[in-house]
Amino acid sequence: MNNIIILGAGTVGMELMDRLDNTILVEADPAKCTIIRREHPDWQVIGGDGKQPEVLMKAGIETAEALILVTSKDYVNWKAALVASEFGVKKIVAKIHDESYRQKLKEAGVTHLISPVNETINAIHEEVFPTMETITDIVITKESPVLGTRIKDINLPPNCIIAAVRKGQNLQKPNPSLVLKEGDILSMVSMGEIDVEIFETLAGSSSQYIPRTKVVYLLQSADDIKGLKEVAFLCTRFKVACQLVYRHEDNDLLNKARTILEKARVQGEYKPIIGNLLEEFMALVKTFGKDDGVLVAVHQAKQGMFGHSLPMKFVKRLIADTDVSILIAMGRKYERVIHLLDSSMIGERCTRCAVSLALDTGAKLYAMCIHDSGSVEYDIVRGHTRRMARIYGIEVVEDIVRGDPTIEFVQKVRAKSNQLVVINWNSPFIRRDILLRIINDAEASVMVVGKSRNLTINP
Repeated sequence: MNNIIILGAGTVGMELMDRLDNTILVEADPAKCTIIRREHPDWQVIGGDGKQPEVLMKAGIETAEALILVTSKDYVNWKAALVASEFGVKKIVAKIHDESYRQKLKEAGVTHLISPVNETINAIHEEVFPTMETITDIVITKESPVLGTRIKDINLPPNCIIAAVRKGQNLQKPNPSLVLKEGDILSMVSMGEIDVEIFETLAGSSSQYIPRTKVVYLLQSADDIKGLKEVAFLCTRFKVACQLVYRHEDNDLLNKARTILEKARVQGEYKPIIGNLLEEFMALVKTFGKDDGVLVAVHQAKQGMFGHSLPMKFVKRLIADTDVSILIAMGRKYERVIHLLDSSMIGERCTRCAVSLALDTGAKLYAMCIHDSGSVEYDIVRGHTRRMARIYGIEVVEDIVRGDPTIEFVQKVRAKSNQLVVINWNSPFIRRDILLRIINDAEASVMVVGKSRNLTINP
């Protein structure tokens, strides 16, 4: 059996030496090495800097079964992992202290990461409160009633505690005197069912999950009536009005559209355009700010003898040059809402948008997850999706993306027609040329989330 090398003679390293067989301990402190050799004469102890290749070679890194990195410094663990990877060690275990090193350690070849903070929370979860739920992504915003408040002064529900506070890249213990600032993320633990009161107490949420004030729809020709049916359905679920933008002379078309809205019991607002319809529509959309809660919708029909197609260059302008979310409607009923998780700021808004749409429409939420992303922020977004689904009773299917995200995403989008695809226009994972093809060619409707504001929580 090959050796197991343990780097670091702290409490964990010493305990592992005592429990595991065929181990070699590497320790940089000469005095500590002397003491360990005297107290444990049967142990193999190598003195030296464990991030140096020659020291690890002396310990037998070339044939080691595993390297366990439990020093108190992430930098040392990272450097040692790089050396071990060069020698092809299959199992590299590292204790992580600063979460900002997580990605570096994974890229260095670490196969198992152990976080003391996370392990403590999990231990409490599994052993002390086995039925509790964990909420990791309650963000303190400007609207939060606890902004500037000490933790000990927060009035939480009796079944809930704060397990940890994340400030930037650092996780901290919930010291009673710790003052909460904008951007802090609280890791919450709740006994039994999660009460929405927790969100209201901490995030100050008092509006809908996605605040919508109205949907604005571009009506060009009779073919757009199909897309209007989809928009009317959303207006019904959002409980908002639909503003139709149309050519002033198209009275017959307007009457057909009015009938659709009245049948769906949607309040209609009508704005006739005298000049160039597309340009005037764009000018109107630009008047809406990211805080106005307006959803802009257009119908992207297939090109053909009986249909028209909105110019793609106009669609690109509409998406790139405005602050609001854009819906390219195909007149579909949603069996599922599909989106690709990513941990950027807009990516998280995209996730919230997808969760909200699944909640409003009753569709299944289909979340595609990048395999082994190595990002703490990504894990938060992924966990948020799962928890919101449990809280609000949304059915969620997770699909792990192991290959090219662009290819796999397009394959899933084209697999079914009755779905709504929620896209982060600025996603680092998907090429924009593919997104344009999805919008133009796929049978699914597409919601593009770009520069819109962060969205609040409330069922």
